[in-house]
Amino acid sequence: MAKMEAKLSEYEFNKLVNQWVEEKKVRPSKVNRHLTYTLYNQLFNQNQRDVKACTCADKDTDYKVTKQLEKYLKLEPLPIESTFKIDMSSMMGDDEEFIVFDEEAPKPKRQRKTVTKNGTTLTENNK
Repeated sequence: MAKMEAKLSEYEFNKLVNQWVEEKKVRPSKVNRHLTYTLYNQLFNQNQRDVKACTCADKDTDYKVTKQLEKYLKLEPLPIESTFKIDMSSMMGDDEEFIVFDEEAPKPKRQRKTVTKNGTTLTENNK
């Protein structure tokens, strides 16, 4: 159970919000646990969470703080960094390069193997 934190003054709360926004602009995927949980406890006073508890609620806490601050403080949506890059240059090209096949080539039938009593293997096509 989280220890109930007292409400901060408006100046201290705005200072924490500004610090949180600056950190998110630099690295959106990084979670400052102490700051995020402090803001969460100020925004959701009745459902406070403990910083020392399990880290499984970190992403949820960060998401809720982000949505709450974007909604009520009229912040622009924060950028979301991608963890990998996609090279689309190979997909862009002339239309003449693309060949469209109207008919599909017939698939060869699957060959079944049978084993005789003397241990030799035969396929259905060789019987």
